[in-house]
Amino acid sequence: MVWDPVSVDENNIRNNVSKLESKLEKYKKNPSSLRRNYYLFFFFGLLGSFASAFLMIFYEPYFMWGIVLSMIPFSVLASKYHSLGKDLIKLQIARENGWLYDPNNHYNRWSKYAKAFPEIYRQGNQGQYLDDRFWGKVSNNDFHCGNFTYQVRKKSGKKSHTRTYHTYYFIFPLKKRIASRFLLYGENIFSKIGNFFTKKEINTESIEFNKIFAFSYNGRKDEHAINIVKSLSPAIQEKLIHLKKNSDLLKYCLQTIQ
Repeated sequence: MVWDPVSVDENNIRNNVSKLESKLEKYKKNPSSLRRNYYLFFFFGLLGSFASAFLMIFYEPYFMWGIVLSMIPFSVLASKYHSLGKDLIKLQIARENGWLYDPNNHYNRWSKYAKAFPEIYRQGNQGQYLDDRFWGKVSNNDFHCGNFTYQVRKKSGKKSHTRTYHTYYFIFPLKKRIASRFLLYGENIFSKIGNFFTKKEINTESIEFNKIFAFSYNGRKDEHAINIVKSLSPAIQEKLIHLKKNSDLLKYCLQTIQ
């Protein structure tokens, strides 16, 4: 039984893994099928190139269509096998460590995580899903991690622009109860302005930690400040400082999971 902060359908995940493993076994038993597919796509690409040359000579206005057609087979082949190759490598990593791996995209899972951890997962206005998820143990401690993808679509008059974001997340259970739920993130100009007006800034005994991090929480400062500071021992603060210096995008949501 794997640990998951929200609950998980382990049978469904193992079914996805078995499909990926069957592809691996298929190519192991019949590696010539990869070469056959390569030659097939190469043939169609070559055919598209001849079509482009023909159009350039006799129907120049349609020349660009021929270029596009000749590129499609190569693009499809590259995308398909590049994605499969990455999935198989991750599957092998999971096997070697005794972990469970699910490569599939899960749109419905995102909504459950967004409900449990809104500070992290309520991002974007479309295209939210989770994929490349792992479950397992490291040094006998449970963990779950994966990739969270979301899109932000903005409209400007009749035009619209969509940008896609990818965030890698890591979740593990703490051995002690967190009395006050809070979000820990990198200090920035907006957090400084916000704390100035709301008077909700919390400081620990570490000057360096206070310069690097800011807190976000619901409720009054006098209700949560002591609990939040108690949750972060000096040793934990030092480790968080080290992690932050290696990545400016880290956020930490600490809470007790019911």
